[in-house]
Amino acid sequence: MIQLGAAFCSCSAVSFLTPYGYKLHTHVYGYLSNHFLMDTIQEFRSPDFHAEGFGFFEVLILLAVVGVMLGRKRISATDLLLLLFSIHAGLIAARNIPISGILMSFALSPARNYHPRWLASLLDVIDGISNDMTTLERRFRAHALVIVVLAASAAIAINGGRFFSARVLSAHFDDKMFPVKATEYIAQQGIHDHMFNTDAWSGYLIYKLYPTLKVYFDDRHDFYGEDFLKEYSKARDASWQWREPLDKDQVTRALVSPASPLATVMKESKEWRVEYDDGFAIIFVRGHP
Repeated sequence: MIQLGAAFCSCSAVSFLTPYGYKLHTHVYGYLSNHFLMDTIQEFRSPDFHAEGFGFFEVLILLAVVGVMLGRKRISATDLLLLLFSIHAGLIAARNIPISGILMSFALSPARNYHPRWLASLLDVIDGISNDMTTLERRFRAHALVIVVLAASAAIAINGGRFFSARVLSAHFDDKMFPVKATEYIAQQGIHDHMFNTDAWSGYLIYKLYPTLKVYFDDRHDFYGEDFLKEYSKARDASWQWREPLDKDQVTRALVSPASPLATVMKESKEWRVEYDDGFAIIFVRGHP
C-alpha cells in the first residue's frame, strides 16, 4: 500500500508539470461533471447490449458471478467490493468496459483458492506457459528475433505491404465502416471547409485529409463545449431546428450516412440536393443543379 500510495502521489504531482498547470484538472473535472455531455456522448452512456460487441462484457459479468458462486473459498470483502465496483463502472459508461474487465480479473485473481479445480488447473497451465515465455524473453536470441521481425514488418509496411514484388500485407480501411470512397471524392473536388460531418467519421477525415480539410466537428467533445454540441445535435438528429446551425455556420455541404435522420430531411428539402452517394456515405450540397 505504501508503494501504491507513493506512486499515486508522484503521478499526481507530475500531472501539474504541464503548460496548463492546475487548469488541466479543472478542465477534466468540468468536462466529466457536465451532465449534458455525459448523457449525450455515446461512450459515456451505458452500454447497449443489443449492439454488436457488448455481449462479451455481459458474458464476462456472468462468468464472474458464476465463479464466485462455485468457489470453494469465500471471496474476501476487498475483492468483492472491487468486483462490484468494476461491474458498476462498466455498466455506467461504455468507455469503462476495458478497465472494468481488468479490475474484474484482479478481483478474481486468487482463482485457485475459491474456483473449481478444473479452472485452477487451467490457470496453472497458463502460468507455466507464461513462465516459459519469460525465460525466452531473457535470452538475447529471443530479443534479437523480435527486433528482426519488427524491422522486417516496418520495411514491408513502408514498401506498401510488399515483400519485394509479392504483396503480403493488405492494410486498409474497411469501406463498410469508414467513408473511404466519399473521402476520395472530397479530395478530388478540393473541398476544404463549410462541410458538416458527424463525430463518428471525424477521425478518419482528419487522418486522410488534414490539413486540407477543416472538419465541422470531431470526437474531442470537451474542446467544443456544451453549447456547440447542442447546436450540432440539432442538425445531426434532424430536429425541427436542424437548419439553424447549418445556416449560422454557413454550411454548404454535409457528409452523412444515407440512413441518418439528417439525410432523410435533406432529401425532402428543396434547399439541398445529393451531390454524391455511394450507398454508404452521401454528400449533400446547397442549391439546385
